[in-house]
Amino acid sequence: MDEQKIVARVLNGIALENIDVQHFSLIASSEKLQENFEGDITTGKRTLSDLQRSLNRLPNYTELRSRKLIFPITLLRRPFQK
Repeated sequence: MDEQKIVARVLNGIALENIDVQHFSLIASSEKLQENFEGDITTGKRTLSDLQRSLNRLPNYTELRSRKLIFPITLLRRPFQK
């Protein structure tokens, strides 16, 4: 859902009494998005135009009233401690 009006339409169809809704957007970087599409394009599941449409929609996510999680995220790994 890359438009706030779509999110609002979905939420308007749900009974939200006594519910605290948290809205998060999981957003891929353009590089990660392209990487994810490569295999699907190779196997014919998606096309280059599918990728271009997705890349064109990426900026829409910055306009959403949500908490953004941008991927890839580099995680700090700590050695296992007993």
